[in-house]
Amino acid sequence: MNINKDVAGTVLALRTSLEEKDDELAQQQKITEKLKKDLEILKNRLSMEAIARRQAETENELLQEQLQSLRHRLGSM
Repeated sequence: MNINKDVAGTVLALRTSLEEKDDELAQQQKITEKLKKDLEILKNRLSMEAIARRQAETENELLQEQLQSLRHRLGSM
């Protein structure tokens, strides 16, 4: 009879521990999902910034070429 109480107590303790671990796992999964979403947002932002930077570099190159052309024309006069 005493063994049954010990087994029942152990089973109850294990169930409680399992429930706690399940709750902890669910919380960690929520955190992981939020971090994944945040990472995706940051990747998109970085991509947009890289595109904007490349466009600015291209525009700068074009303006530099136009400036050189104007200087050349003014020097030829």
